[in-house]
Amino acid sequence: TDPRLGPFALRLMETGYSAARALHELEASDPHIERRQLGLVDGDGNSAARTGSVNRDWSGHITKRNYVAMGNGLVGEQVVQAMAKAFEESEAENLEERLMRAVEAGQEAGGEKGDSTPQHSAALLVYGSLSYPRVDLRVDEHPKPLVELRRILEIYKPQIDYFSLRASDPEGAQAIRAEM
Repeated sequence: TDPRLGPFALRLMETGYSAARALHELEASDPHIERRQLGLVDGDGNSAARTGSVNRDWSGHITKRNYVAMGNGLVGEQVVQAMAKAFEESEAENLEERLMRAVEAGQEAGGEKGDSTPQHSAALLVYGSLSYPRVDLRVDEHPKPLVELRRILEIYKPQIDYFSLRASDPEGAQAIRAEM
């Protein structure tokens, strides 16, 4: 991975590049692009993705309006298909719940191939309209990180509005806190 690619893509899209155009710029700027798997969704809901030829089998992606489902080293295409289906079927939910359901569906569909690289961590990072994350949860070095991430998300969900509001309206946030 190259952690510089995400912020670069976001900067491009913030200046008006579409997801497809930003992806084209990433491709042109990265000499190791065939080792990368990239997925972008722009502010208009347009999505673009690329799975390099050197990713582990099975690798691939699905791009649709407002999302990209992707993975590599998976047991098969059914994993990303299950992720996409779960995301689409949970449209009435908040983004953090939709993402969580998609990842859980992918795991239920077989997830990663083999036991040589068991999961050790899981994370959920969701931004809304503010400059800081709406949800920022992470589980590291856990025997069942996705199960633990779900547990933590369920504890955190009732507090999301409180934490989002307290920077701009501490009194309103306290009213929400009193209702919890």
